[in-house]
Amino acid sequence: MRPLGRPTKNRAAIMVPALVLAGSSSTVCQQRVEPSKIAGLRKVKEDTVISLSSDSSASDDDESDVSFTLNHKKKGSLVEDEEAMVTNTSCSVKRRKLVPKIKNPEKYLENPENIYFESELKNRPYELLIDAKVVKTHCLKFKECIHYIDSVGKVQSETMKTKDRVCIRYWNRICDRNKLKKDDRVLCELLREGNTVYAINVHVVRAKDL
Repeated sequence: MRPLGRPTKNRAAIMVPALVLAGSSSTVCQQRVEPSKIAGLRKVKEDTVISLSSDSSASDDDESDVSFTLNHKKKGSLVEDEEAMVTNTSCSVKRRKLVPKIKNPEKYLENPENIYFESELKNRPYELLIDAKVVKTHCLKFKECIHYIDSVGKVQSETMKTKDRVCIRYWNRICDRNKLKKDDRVLCELLREGNTVYAINVHVVRAKDL
C-alpha cells in the first residue's frame, strides 16, 4: 500500500507550453510550472497582446495632413498662386506652386489698384481656387453669383466656400472658349464693391508674349 502523505511538489506541478523565441523562428516546448505561477503567466500574455495591439493602431493612425500657404502682398500687387495637394471637398485637386511668368502685369489691369493673381490651365479646370489667406489678408467677401469677364463677354458662375478657400465654378468655360493652352497664362483681376468681389476680370496672355 502506498503511504499516505502530502503530494510532492513534482506531483503538484503542471505541464504548460512555453514559447521560446530564437531569431525569427519560434519553438514550443514543455516546461514544468507551479500552479501559483500560472496566473502570472496569463497576466504577462494579456499585457503582451495589449502592447502589440496598441503599437499596430498607432502605426495605422500616424498620418499627417497636407497643408499649404499662399505668398501674398498688399493690395494692388501680385498675389502668387501657390498650389499644393488638396484632398477634400468638391474643390479637391492636385496642385503645385505656380511661378509667375507675366511681365508687367499691371498693364493688363482695368485698375492697377485691384488685387490680382496669375493662373494657368489645370488638369482639372472646373474651378478657380482662391486661397483663404488672400481672402483674410484683404478682408474679401464674395457674392454667391459672380461673373467672369473676358474678351468675349461675361460668364455667370457661382461661389463655393470651403473651410480653407473659395472656389469659383465654371472656370473650364473660360478655358475652353479662350482655347487656353498649357503654356498660356491668365491674369485674374478681382473686381470689388468695397470688400465684396462681384466679378473676375480675365486677361489671357499667350505663351509667345510671356
